[in-house]
Amino acid sequence: MPSSRPHEVLLHADALPALHELWRLTLAAREERAACLGGRIEQDTAWVERLKPLTTAAGDSLAVSAEGSLEDCSPPEWFGTVHTHVPLHDTDPVYSKFSGSDQGVMLAWVKRWRTSGVFCILFSESDARCQVEGIEGVSMVPKMRY
Repeated sequence: MPSSRPHEVLLHADALPALHELWRLTLAAREERAACLGGRIEQDTAWVERLKPLTTAAGDSLAVSAEGSLEDCSPPEWFGTVHTHVPLHDTDPVYSKFSGSDQGVMLAWVKRWRTSGVFCILFSESDARCQVEGIEGVSMVPKMRY
């Protein structure tokens, strides 16, 4: 990944079916799912083009292992991760922002790989939020549709 941090994250059409499947699996299991993100960086834009779903066997209470995602989603093949936020109960609101735990994983990525990473959350069947975390700081991306 180039040393300059992208300021925009765009979801390529090739990645959309995999993102929708990740959300579908989340709802079916009623627990978070995660995947590696890959693609290309062009100037200040990160294009998410492909995903690699992660297994949930060694996950936390929400079935996502931060350590596993850091190992499995390493550069240069991958440039970050995506995971889902799902309410545990039908009456609970969906959390549409990065949690404190999410921030910790992003910082661990930057420390371990010494490069910027792209991180996204899916919080509905069509809404996502991404950000780029790097040594130079954070680039927030507005809520987007997928």
